[in-house]
Amino acid sequence: NESHHNYLRITRILKSLGELGFEAFKVPLVRLFLEESLCHGTLPNMQHSVLEYYVY
Repeated sequence: NESHHNYLRITRILKSLGELGFEAFKVPLVRLFLEESLCHGTLPNMQHSVLEYYVY
């Protein structure tokens, strides 16, 4: 599944940010995805998956 693969990429980016000393950027990045997909609707294809993959 292509979308699942993309979320794995995002997860690797988040992990890398922490390992490279950029821990402070992880929460804002996830918050951006949540806000854009759920609040603003600018990432409509991500709405369902962002809840399942990053929230629950």
